[in-house]
Amino acid sequence: MNGLSFEEGKESIKTTLVDQGESSRPIAEKTESEESLAHLDGLRSFYKLRTKWSKAILWFIIVSLIFQFSITFVVGMDWLNFEKYPWFLPLVVTENFIQIIGLAIIVVKFLFNEPRK
Repeated sequence: MNGLSFEEGKESIKTTLVDQGESSRPIAEKTESEESLAHLDGLRSFYKLRTKWSKAILWFIIVSLIFQFSITFVVGMDWLNFEKYPWFLPLVVTENFIQIIGLAIIVVKFLFNEPRK
């Protein structure tokens, strides 16, 4: 986009429409400019949403890993004893691992995939 920022491009399109006057440009050309502007707005909001979700998923992964590390540490220090429930610790570790893999798949398929045109 010739090195223009989003706001500069938006103002450039608006200025062109105003400078040339309403009657001097064909209707199809105005519609194309407006369509381009709407597309740019859509892309901008899509990338903002993508950023929000990537941060949320990153924090979820961090919290999951901290929980998994903490519970493993507490069991290793013998502060918790899972002899009555030998299935609990493997279940928690496996569940967190599967969640992290699932989130990684979401990140790769959605967040880092280019938007459709």
